[in-house]
Amino acid sequence: MGYKYKATMYYSDEGMERFLAEKSIKPNGKKSASQYLYALVSRERESTGNADIAKGESGVIKLYPQFIGGKQIDINGRVAFSSLATASLGRQKKAEQRLKTKMLMEEIDKAIVEQVMSEGFLQPKVLDKALDNNDFSIILKTEVTCHYHEEAYLDDYCQGIFTARCLILHITQLEWERLDGKYDFENIKYFKYEDLAKVEKHTQRGLCKIAELSPKDNAGAFFIPVRATSRAFPSGSVPMNSLSIRGVDISFNKNRVKLKAMNATQRKRYFGLGMG
Repeated sequence: MGYKYKATMYYSDEGMERFLAEKSIKPNGKKSASQYLYALVSRERESTGNADIAKGESGVIKLYPQFIGGKQIDINGRVAFSSLATASLGRQKKAEQRLKTKMLMEEIDKAIVEQVMSEGFLQPKVLDKALDNNDFSIILKTEVTCHYHEEAYLDDYCQGIFTARCLILHITQLEWERLDGKYDFENIKYFKYEDLAKVEKHTQRGLCKIAELSPKDNAGAFFIPVRATSRAFPSGSVPMNSLSIRGVDISFNKNRVKLKAMNATQRKRYFGLGMG
């Protein structure tokens, strides 16, 4: 049977000739250098094809089973701060409002940390596990609602009431090792579901969604990046029994963050201020 395509190879290396003569012997004892070369090319094509498939798959983020180790709590509190006029001096109205809400969120963060530390949310009776000097904890704010009020005649004194839904993630060395040291708890990020396909694979191997109870936001969730390689427990890079806060900020949608000025009725109810 004839073939449509043909390739001819010329060479002057005697070693190559001996090699081909040895390798091209077929089971029936006959020699066919052309068939041997054809087999080599076929294997190379197959290898290249598999590499291309692997390369194509490398752009796909792997989604891991949900992380359900967080303790969900609701925190209610009050915040108050001043000097908005000084901090906002010379800024446009839009920039001034953004700075105001950013400062408001910073005060809420401080209040959350203080309440978590003072009310024993990190104690074993809450987390059902003993604290260890190498453990570290993360407060993940998932939802924040705050109604605030400004008093211009009091140096732009601002006060408000807030409710924050948080997840307390307590990471022990045992938990770290159970997850093979690949879960990057220090870089938890929020992703919209529709954007998951756009996440570049080289930044992390995969993502693990953090489970929430009855979230108001159906557009996205918080994810723990999963690395391709393991890392040692960060006992030397974080303070003993350290606590950090992260999660939502003023850029999040209204199902996650709602910062709203009080109306007259609310001012009267919460702060006893006049209706005028």
